[in-house]
Amino acid sequence: MDQDDVLFGNPKWLENFKEMKQAAIDPLYKYCPKQWTALRFNLQLLMLKSRHGWFDTSFNDMLRMLADTYPEGNKVPANAYRAKKMIRPVSMKFKKFHACTNHCILYRGKYENLHSCPHYGASRYKRNAGCRADVDDEGPKSWQKKKKTANQIPVLEDEEEEGYVQRKSPALSVWYLPAIDRLRALFGNLEDAKLMSWHASAERIKGDSKLRHPTDGKQWKSFNAKFAKEFGDEARNVRIALSTDGMNPFGDLSSSHSTWPVILTIYNLPPYLCQKRRYILLTILISGPKQPGNDIDAFLEPLMEDMKMLWEDGVKMMDASVKKEFTLKSIIFVTITDYPGLFALSGQVKGKSSYVVCIDEKTSYGKNVFEMVNGINIEFGKKKKSKEDGTTAKKKRKRDQMEEIQPPVTPVPFKKQSCFFKYLSYWKELDTPHAVDCTHLSKNVFESTARILLDIKTKMKDGLKSHYDLVNLNIRPELHPTLAAQSRKVDLLGACYNLTTDVKRAVCLWLRAVKVPTGFSSNIKSLVSMKDLTLTSFNEHDCHIMLTVFLPIVIRAIGLEYVKMVITRLGYFFNWITQNVIDEAELPGMKQFIVETICQLEMCFPLSFFDIMLHLMMHMVDQI
Repeated sequence: MDQDDVLFGNPKWLENFKEMKQAAIDPLYKYCPKQWTALRFNLQLLMLKSRHGWFDTSFNDMLRMLADTYPEGNKVPANAYRAKKMIRPVSMKFKKFHACTNHCILYRGKYENLHSCPHYGASRYKRNAGCRADVDDEGPKSWQKKKKTANQIPVLEDEEEEGYVQRKSPALSVWYLPAIDRLRALFGNLEDAKLMSWHASAERIKGDSKLRHPTDGKQWKSFNAKFAKEFGDEARNVRIALSTDGMNPFGDLSSSHSTWPVILTIYNLPPYLCQKRRYILLTILISGPKQPGNDIDAFLEPLMEDMKMLWEDGVKMMDASVKKEFTLKSIIFVTITDYPGLFALSGQVKGKSSYVVCIDEKTSYGKNVFEMVNGINIEFGKKKKSKEDGTTAKKKRKRDQMEEIQPPVTPVPFKKQSCFFKYLSYWKELDTPHAVDCTHLSKNVFESTARILLDIKTKMKDGLKSHYDLVNLNIRPELHPTLAAQSRKVDLLGACYNLTTDVKRAVCLWLRAVKVPTGFSSNIKSLVSMKDLTLTSFNEHDCHIMLTVFLPIVIRAIGLEYVKMVITRLGYFFNWITQNVIDEAELPGMKQFIVETICQLEMCFPLSFFDIMLHLMMHMVDQI
């Protein structure tokens, strides 16, 4: 519910509220049970629709059947639109913004009334058969000079022609669901309001130096110590983790379309509730088909403005557990993404350094990184340069274009100042603001290990080039390629990790025979291909189960004990890092354990096996 509608008496809102109030009194049909009012019946149907993921088409068919079944004069909604309209006065709002196709801006604020991009002249609307747009709507042509912002054409109303309204479809849309409204709804519920301060309750605090919740981590404790008066003393203040990644809603195995949802996870809640659908907040949905990449800051601006307000001023909310109003504050505690997503959020240049904590020997993040990026100002968007005569210039990389626009202030491994530094004054005080997702890490490590052991041809990491690398470095002479005496072809000698065809067949047969409880993992039998003797179609959770449970068992088929031992150590580390309770005293020893494991892997596997994912394992302990 929008407070402005209540305070200023919005006529449309008042009319809808009166209809909803009347629906709470009217029976569904004549002589029906007293508890079944039109409003309750409608809410029950919408809850079922949301819980089971019904499409509007099937929902409309069901409503039509119910209306025909019940007695005449019933108040069953005509369709899904009417059902949602009945509860509109108390529903949470969302905002839809038009965006530039070049990912430059959102058409909001000072750009709200523009018809084309003020930077590169891209049209705000699509040009198709269902939408008529004027010639000027496309913005300046490629050979024309860019017009100033003041000369932009304002947004026109929908044009009416031949008795119907032709709506202009935006070229790119972004949906924003305000997090403040979701937090207000949680504190308005009695049970949820109690859970929001669960992390500080005597029930959770054990005092035995065990890590069970992010509250026990060093970053939570250090932030509360620095900002005790402003934030830490109030247990109801919310700590949030931000996550984002690309997905294709039209097909799992295609990368032609990339839609990016931005998810917020509330860390005040118990661990078993943090990832429940009820408490995960979808705040931003960036439509495709192109991924935002480095320009994601332009889409995060609405969320960052709300988070800035929640940190500096706070928002008045009603706590249903004590029935008193208080000022709620909230912070983005950490971002958890995969490796490419980390570069997009932090602004780090890909390939310049492996991880944000590996910039130099002295810097972890914080104030030193803020000083590095403080003078970097870039213009978002994917600019397409053209010559004045109308011919298209030679396409250049985006990095080269940015260097022509503005030379780097200092040779730092960042291409932008992240929007987190711009809006959130506390961001430079966090020890680990950007964390690597352990699920993505375990998936990549398992894939690399499976490619080596099963010799998967399509994604093989043990090829001729990797063996020639050993020759150039003059190490491990037993794996150097040799020339055959008669055929003069290059022969690759077998390594300690190579499996014969019979051994690989035995491994695959054993995996096909594995039976697991429901919900433990996917059906292992469906992941094994006996034709190619490989593993296929596994998801991230399957990779974690294979790496921590099944791989240490099937690895006994390998002859050398040393290889069995090092792979077992690898599975043991991921099993330890993902357990529910971690002893804080074991952290230094586990950091030394994974360093030794990586060194032992270097003694077994080829150099091509060691990508950035193996390096990131050393930083997982530091993130706890």
